[in-house]
Amino acid sequence: MSVHDLNISRDQASYANIYVGSGYNNKTNFIQTGWMVNPSLFDDGRTWSYGFWKGANGAGCYNTICPGFIQVSTTDPLSVPFPYPRKGDRAVNPSISQDYATGHWWTILVRATKKDIKIGYWPKELFDIIGRSVDMVGVTGVVQASPSGISPPMGNGHLPTQKEDESARVKNLLIVDTKYNFMPSRNYKLEKLLDNNKCYGLKDGKKPIFAKEYNLFTYGGPGGDSCGI
Repeated sequence: MSVHDLNISRDQASYANIYVGSGYNNKTNFIQTGWMVNPSLFDDGRTWSYGFWKGANGAGCYNTICPGFIQVSTTDPLSVPFPYPRKGDRAVNPSISQDYATGHWWTILVRATKKDIKIGYWPKELFDIIGRSVDMVGVTGVVQASPSGISPPMGNGHLPTQKEDESARVKNLLIVDTKYNFMPSRNYKLEKLLDNNKCYGLKDGKKPIFAKEYNLFTYGGPGGDSCGI
């Protein structure tokens, strides 16, 4: 997913993430990871990588604020600020998958030309309804509005346009099936949701002929007043 810097007020937040989860009998377990701008959490306006979990008995938190996530990589923390914009695009390739032997939920940074980085894992003991699988996987952009009702920008702060490379975008979502095979998202029924088309937009990506990689979708918007559902 593309990574962007946004002008966010201290009482706002803007996220882009992948997530896995299940809900059953008024219980919810889920894990998400991606990037966010959240001044109240990080005490600055930079763009950070992050992880969040919610498990048994309603427990859960961001990053390592509470006990739960086990950091494994000695070079790449779960949560770290992205370098300030350089010339060209920035992107991150996060993943969440369950280890077959242990049942723990790992987040791994996928890299195209180098070895993937195993950042760490959320132990299976944190959860009570995702012991062996999840019911839902997805990727999303989310905002947290000010108490006054003003919503912050999402994505790159602009509505998606016909020029996909100028829009916030997500490429090549792969889903791990029950046999631990990586399957393209086109093999599944995808439900697309847009809460408010006044302040934000969502467009299907265009698939060029013979292209293996393409934008699954583009998204984002400036936010503003009266953006609630």
